[in-house]
Amino acid sequence: MDTGAMTGLPRHFTAEERTQIRAALLAHKEFNGLSAREIGLGISKATDTTLTEEAGRKRIERFLNDANETEDKFVGAIANYLNQVTPPDMEESAIAFAQLLILSYEVGTNLTALTGRYQTYIRPLQLAQPQSVWADVATVSTEAWSRPRREFETAYAIVTMTPMEKCNALKVTDAVTNVALNDDIDFFAKNPAAIANNGVLAPFGPSGFLMITRSLIETRMYRLVRVAENPVKLRGHLTLSGLQASFNRRADLQPFDPDYEVELIKVG
Repeated sequence: MDTGAMTGLPRHFTAEERTQIRAALLAHKEFNGLSAREIGLGISKATDTTLTEEAGRKRIERFLNDANETEDKFVGAIANYLNQVTPPDMEESAIAFAQLLILSYEVGTNLTALTGRYQTYIRPLQLAQPQSVWADVATVSTEAWSRPRREFETAYAIVTMTPMEKCNALKVTDAVTNVALNDDIDFFAKNPAAIANNGVLAPFGPSGFLMITRSLIETRMYRLVRVAENPVKLRGHLTLSGLQASFNRRADLQPFDPDYEVELIKVG
């Protein structure tokens, strides 16, 4: 599939996709009382798009009014911007979701050690290898176990976890610094230009955690376990759901396969 180098999104947006993005942008504009100029500045700050205040205002107004065919590159920049904007009332939704997840015996789970700031790295998911059959007995090929794994080298997001007052869960903000999922980005800038989305982390399963964050057009689900204490290190799987994720998803993944393996390292 032909994808845009800057945005990680397809170079051509269908009329239906443009309508979805336009509706999300208009809802965001009206709910927050933003002007077209302010949105243009936000796009310029959150993406690699360089816009003057006046140019940004005009292009946003034209896109919202559907006055002409906005170029795909700029539509991609708008989608990336919306991909970093938290929906309204997200904190209340996060509390309700956490209360739904937490079982009675997990109410007292101590999450204090998890609070703090994390650097998040991803790597491609390694699928289970096909089995070989020998002497009518199915066995897993030894090559599958000996094949070297890629390190967690792709920098993805800065995650911050803080206590929540109304339930035994942690409020999460994830500032995705690598929206385009570029494998070549392996470090975090000192002051990354990224908008933090809100979400929640709650105990889930034996010694595990489920973390959900959401922007206006993407939901991110992390299934995590703690693998180290000093510093705290969480590792697991990341599943993305949204416009960008649907276009970037590998063709060999099954519907319920996660998109990436993920590692969070506490840095503060």
